[in-house]
Amino acid sequence: MYIARGLARLQWIFSTTRPKEGKGVLGTMVGGRIKVPFGILCVLLASLWGCGGGSATPNVSRPTLTSIAISPANPTVAPGATQQFKATATYSDHSTGDVTSSANWSSSDTSKATVQTAGQSSPGLAAGIAAGSTTISASFGGQASTTALNVKALTSLAISPANPVISVGATQGFKATATYSDNSSADATASANWSSSDPTVATIQTAGQSSPGLATAVANGSANIQATYGGITALTILNVSTSGGTQTALSLSEINPSIAPGRTLQFVAVADYSNGSTQKVTASATWTS
Repeated sequence: MYIARGLARLQWIFSTTRPKEGKGVLGTMVGGRIKVPFGILCVLLASLWGCGGGSATPNVSRPTLTSIAISPANPTVAPGATQQFKATATYSDHSTGDVTSSANWSSSDTSKATVQTAGQSSPGLAAGIAAGSTTISASFGGQASTTALNVKALTSLAISPANPVISVGATQGFKATATYSDNSSADATASANWSSSDPTVATIQTAGQSSPGLATAVANGSANIQATYGGITALTILNVSTSGGTQTALSLSEINPSIAPGRTLQFVAVADYSNGSTQKVTASATWTS
């Protein structure tokens, strides 16, 4: 392309005048065409776009790194719990890239929390050690970023929604909420260890997988869904109906019963589904008096 442009310009220069045949400064005029020695031709081409052995390469600059950012910003974890950080690089052409595994990570106070760095098994993974605060830093390509990691004593853990009912093949996302000693709360879904008491009924993704807290119904029945974070465990029940069934009715085991003062009576709620199956939903039903 560049040679073609150069020759086109030369053709224009030489076509402005048409001297008679004979020898000149540039070369020999024969039949209206100029025969130019290679050395002179190279000088002429060099004046247009440079002469470098018969080829020319355009000067294309590569995007340069302008900044990196850490996410999430200023999270809170419990002692013994972990927090995965991510480092994102931004370049001069406004493109971005994940550089978590390549960045150098550090903690300003390793007595409060540590963090794995490039070359270790999980770069950017911080672990809470003791209550307090530390600064987490990431550096890459001459750029650096910091964020605070707060480590607080955990007082409770809750799972939501409580005791849902889904059909076979459907999914249910659960959320784990941690409450700390200062009454603040934070989402611990991604950091919690999730498990199902019966994977033949429902499975669930845990920390380190693509969607922690996401349960998938496998077969009819019930499974205990458990989340553990910071040494505390929360529990809920996932009820699964038969594949293809949608709830059509709800019935009680007792209709207008009578009991003596001081005595108790256990009701059982049973859901009917469109495919003829039934499911006990006593634990997940909302009861009023």
